[in-house]
Amino acid sequence: QILQNAAQCLLAQGKAAEARALCQRSQEICQRLFGDRHGTLALGGLALARCFRAEGDLRNAIASYAKSLDIFSEKTSEESLAE
Repeated sequence: QILQNAAQCLLAQGKAAEARALCQRSQEICQRLFGDRHGTLALGGLALARCFRAEGDLRNAIASYAKSLDIFSEKTSEESLAE
């Protein structure tokens, strides 16, 4: 979460490449800790997609948004809130 927060600050400052690097690192950590279908990974994927979008990399932005949607769509609202 700290890496994602720092990434959001960098993104707000227009430092998309630096923000993306932090988001990617956060995603690697979350995947190792929680697996590849956890809500935390989906939230991080949304942050990563915003970084890609800010860099003009729409292909990776869409892929990241889609992966996050896929994770969220298989969970109930209670599961999402619990994670």
